[in-house]
Amino acid sequence: MNARTRPWATRLLALAAGILSLPLAYYVRTWQSFSTVRDICPRLFCDFSDYYYPMGEAIFRDGLPVDGYLYSPFIAILLAAFPPLGPDASLILWGVLQAVSVSLYVFLFRRLVPASVPVQLLFVLLLLTSYPFLLNLMGGQVSLFIMVGILGMLALHERDLISRIGKLERRLDAGDARP
Repeated sequence: MNARTRPWATRLLALAAGILSLPLAYYVRTWQSFSTVRDICPRLFCDFSDYYYPMGEAIFRDGLPVDGYLYSPFIAILLAAFPPLGPDASLILWGVLQAVSVSLYVFLFRRLVPASVPVQLLFVLLLLTSYPFLLNLMGGQVSLFIMVGILGMLALHERDLISRIGKLERRLDAGDARP
C-alpha cells in the first residue's frame, strides 16, 4: 500500500468501524443484553452447545443423531473435530468461524455487487442490524456458513473457475496433463 492510498484506506476502515459500532451501541443501549430480545436460550452460541457439539461427540460413538439435531451425517462428521478441543476452546473456535464467515460474506458481497463503497457499507449496516442475522450469531447457527458457501460458488461462477476446473478434470481423465 503506498502513501497515496493509505488515507483512503484509513477513512474506509474508520467508516467500517463506525458502521460496526453504531448498531452494537444501539442494541446494548436498547436491550441491555442480546439474550433479553429472544427467548431461545440465555447464552451465546446455544445451538452449538446444545446440538452441534453433542452431535460431534456422538457421531462415532452412537452413530445416531442427538435430540434436536437436524443436519446431515456429513455435517455431524465435520462437527466431530470440536469435542477433542473441549467445550471452552470449541466455543471460541466456533466464534472465530462465525466472525470469519461474516467477513467472507461482506467480502463476497463486495465482489458480486457492482455498487459504490458507500452503498456497500450501507448493506453491511443493514446486515448487521437485521434480527435474523443477530439470531444466527447469537445462537451459533450454521445458516451463515451456508450463505457464504452459496456466495462463494456464485463468485467462482462469475470468474468462470467452475468451468475451467471441469475442463481440467476432463483433460486429466483423458490422459492429457496439460493445464
